[in-house]
Amino acid sequence: RPSVDTRHPDLPLALHLSATHATLYADTSGEALFKRGWRDAGAQKGEAPLKETLAAAIVSAAGYAGGDPPLPVVDLCCGSGTLLCEGGLRALGIAPGLSRQFGFMAWRSFDAGLWQRLKKEAQEQQRAASGPFLFGADLDGRVLQTAQRSLEAAGLMKYARLACGDLRDAEPPPGRGGVVICNPPYGERLGDAAELVELYRGLGDTLKRRFVGYTAYVFTAN
Repeated sequence: RPSVDTRHPDLPLALHLSATHATLYADTSGEALFKRGWRDAGAQKGEAPLKETLAAAIVSAAGYAGGDPPLPVVDLCCGSGTLLCEGGLRALGIAPGLSRQFGFMAWRSFDAGLWQRLKKEAQEQQRAASGPFLFGADLDGRVLQTAQRSLEAAGLMKYARLACGDLRDAEPPPGRGGVVICNPPYGERLGDAAELVELYRGLGDTLKRRFVGYTAYVFTAN
C-alpha cells in the first residue's frame, strides 16, 4: 500500500524468487545485523569504515578479551573508531545489539516481557573499568569527531582518549603494555599502493621503537 514505509516498515518481509516459486519470509532482523546500534549516523558518505561485525571478528582473532583491569587497546589510525568501540564492548562484556531494534519486535507473537528479561540478564554481565583503556589516533581530525560520537553512543567515551597526529609520532599510553589493533589505509590503485610504502614502514618503526611490551595486530589487504 502507499502508506507502507518501504525503508523502515513495521513488519519487514523478504521475497525470494526462483524460476518456479516465490517464497515470502518474515525478516527477524530488520536492519542488517552488522548495525549494532552505536554507529554515528552522521558519518561522512565518503568514508569506508569497517563494518562492526568485521571489527568484532578482528578483535576476537587478536585474542583480546579485556582483562581486569582491561589491557590498553591502541589504534594508531583509528578512523571512525570501529575497532576501539568493538574492543571496548568486548572488554566490558556489553552484548552486541543491546541498544538496537529488531524486526521480530513487530511480530504479534513477540514476548516483550521475555525480551526485557533477556536484556536484563545481558546487562548484569557487564563490567566497568576504573579508567581509560581505549586509545585512538588519526591524522584526520574530521574522522576523529566521528569516532568520538560513536564512542559516546556506545557508552565508551569515558574510557577513551583520542589524539590527532601522525602514527610515526605516536607514543604509547603510560603504564603497562597492551595491544595495538589497527586497519591502516591501503591503496586500490598502483600509485596509491606505492605511496603507502612509507606509511607501513613508519608503522613498523613506531611499533619497534616505542611500543615495547605490546602485541600488534594489523588488518591489511596485502
